[in-house]
Amino acid sequence: MDNSIWFWLIVGAVFAFAILKTHAEHRAYATAKDAYRDALAALADDPANTALRQDALRKGRALTAAGRRINAGAKTPRVSVHDERAIRNDLDAIYAGAALAPAGIAEGLARLAALHREGVLTPEELARLKRQITNRSSGVEDVIRLLRGLKALEREGVLTEGEFDIKKWDILSKRLLRKD
Repeated sequence: MDNSIWFWLIVGAVFAFAILKTHAEHRAYATAKDAYRDALAALADDPANTALRQDALRKGRALTAAGRRINAGAKTPRVSVHDERAIRNDLDAIYAGAALAPAGIAEGLARLAALHREGVLTPEELARLKRQITNRSSGVEDVIRLLRGLKALEREGVLTEGEFDIKKWDILSKRLLRKD
């Protein structure tokens, strides 16, 4: 066989290996992300369970490691990497929601109106939440606290506007918009 054919076969094999490796890394990242979200959901259902907290922490660290493997050597990050601070924020958000006593409906509505005035909620979001919480007062206090905390992180530059919106709707859908 001609030497140039061997050269091109080797080059093709190297490219194929690189593509398979990248695909496997992205698949591992997606799996780690799903496992972390599932662990957080399980912890939100039973915040007093220390085994679930440890599991969420372990899976959060696995997600961090998977993200770093994908970003290793890249000039620009390919995926957003969770760090210890982000994991801690996720866990604190769950515990904050579990530890606070529910506020009255009137107080909750007043606080949501204040969030609207602060620019945290849009008029449409405020109207939707007002309709939802008039039938459900529990959880208003923790939602208000979490939203204000997230907005502060956005103002400090820790969260982007898109990350803030995603987290906001994640909290709203889990705390206020769910059906009991």
